[in-house]
Amino acid sequence: RRQTRGLKRISFDPVLLDTVNTQDIVSQSDWNGDNDEVAGGLYLGLQTLEDRVFPFGRRARQLLWSDPLLLRSAIAMLARGSCNTLEVRTPDTLLDMFAQWAWDDPTHGDREAEDYLNDRFGDDEESKRHYLPSNVRPRLCPTDIRVSRYEAKRRRYVAYRTLGQRALRLRATTGAGPERAVAKALLDLSALLPPAGRGRVEGEGGSSRSFEFTHRTYNAYAGATLIFEDNEFVGEALDNHYEWLSSGGEGTFYHGFIALGSDEAQVRRFYAGLARGFGVLRAMDRLLVLLS
Repeated sequence: RRQTRGLKRISFDPVLLDTVNTQDIVSQSDWNGDNDEVAGGLYLGLQTLEDRVFPFGRRARQLLWSDPLLLRSAIAMLARGSCNTLEVRTPDTLLDMFAQWAWDDPTHGDREAEDYLNDRFGDDEESKRHYLPSNVRPRLCPTDIRVSRYEAKRRRYVAYRTLGQRALRLRATTGAGPERAVAKALLDLSALLPPAGRGRVEGEGGSSRSFEFTHRTYNAYAGATLIFEDNEFVGEALDNHYEWLSSGGEGTFYHGFIALGSDEAQVRRFYAGLARGFGVLRAMDRLLVLLS
């Protein structure tokens, strides 16, 4: 708790649980498939009880005007930090959540989405136009702040270009105002994270986690949610997410559970992972404050 007391944007609580309580919570979720048997010992659960939503459209527009690559780099770095610790939603995340409900597939354009919208709204042309991807995407996650794009021919997401270390150092020493502060925050966060693998979207798999969850659940609430602007699409994305998890029980309050370990080496590894993870979260929190 001392490690996380100063967090201003990211919200979670560490909860110490025994085997029986951990097993009861894990059994309520199908995240772990058939591997939901909890071994004996103590577990640290990371719990978030409500969503905290932070608009950053004003800062985003400022950075899009002065240094668009810096803004995209910030979103990508938050995604990497989230992958390494616990979920922090970015505009990309919200757009994907909304798309799964509205169009079934985040990669769909207007033409592909029409079948799903026809099923939902019938002859209500106004509603169908309202929910077209071409209308929703700019308000949830404009192209300029997306960290990846889907290439149909390659059937994969491809990362947009972001700033490397040399470019960030240059901005951190010669930049002015918010750009300089954001670049410094990115350098601090980057230093705490494993290198991003080549040829994949930053924030997606392939990196060692600071928080080594032995069991996961489907969490309803994120450590923080960064939105481009507050609008009806944000509310619908979150409401549909909550409804989907409404029967998920107590497990929806948790990001996951970390085993403390049963011998000296495992306990040392547990505490070392916590120290790394809390350091990453503090750095992410400072970046979120600058953005929002």
